[in-house]
Amino acid sequence: MSRNLIVGLAVLVVAALGWVVFDRMGDAREEAARIEAETAAAATAAEEEAARLAAEAEAEAARVAEEAEAEAARLAEEAEAAEAAAEEEAARLAQEAEAAAAVEEEAEAAADSLTDTVDDGTAPATDGTNETGTVEDTVDDAEAPATDGTNETGTVEDAVDDAEAPATEPTVDADDAPESVDDAADAATDGTEAPAATELDIASLLTAEGFDADAVGAYVDQSDMNALAKTALKTSIEAAKDNPALVEGVIAQVKARLGVE
Repeated sequence: MSRNLIVGLAVLVVAALGWVVFDRMGDAREEAARIEAETAAAATAAEEEAARLAAEAEAEAARVAEEAEAEAARLAEEAEAAEAAAEEEAARLAQEAEAAAAVEEEAEAAADSLTDTVDDGTAPATDGTNETGTVEDTVDDAEAPATDGTNETGTVEDAVDDAEAPATEPTVDADDAPESVDDAADAATDGTEAPAATELDIASLLTAEGFDADAVGAYVDQSDMNALAKTALKTSIEAAKDNPALVEGVIAQVKARLGVE
């Protein structure tokens, strides 16, 4: 009886141990399944995060590339604009240089013409001076025979006096000659000072703001310059009328010719 009881107790103990082991194995499987599920969820989350980060990085790279392209285009436009502006400035400076050279050439040509004209005008004045000297020599020659006639004989004193009278008259005319020269100089001075009465008007015209080619040309016509000098100067004035870039040079040229400050 006791042996059967012992066997029964042993079977009961084995069954209890088996149940405990089986229950523990079930818990282990559940734990393994839970861990596996958590691992899969973590892997899925990691993949999603990696995809999100990759998308953000791609978007950021695209944005940076777009900004860099826009900046490059802006710099290229600025470079083209600067190059165009530099070319325009170079063309403007070249045009101004050509205009200045043209004005300088015209001024030199007009100056040469004026110099030649002044030389031509001086020659007649010199000839006039020489003629005055000739008149004086003639007077001396006329007086000399009169003196000789007086020394030769005292009986012809009346005739000598008559001869001396005409000889004296040219001398008086020679004395009057300086007065005539002075009168001519006064007349020339009056002709020179005629435009000076309107010097204030011409001074206002000979400015960049008040330049009037027609009015300045009319003033030149009224001046006492010779025809050749007037023509050369008016040619420069007409050129400045059609080309504003020449105005400054022509103004300086006219001031120098007319003596306007």
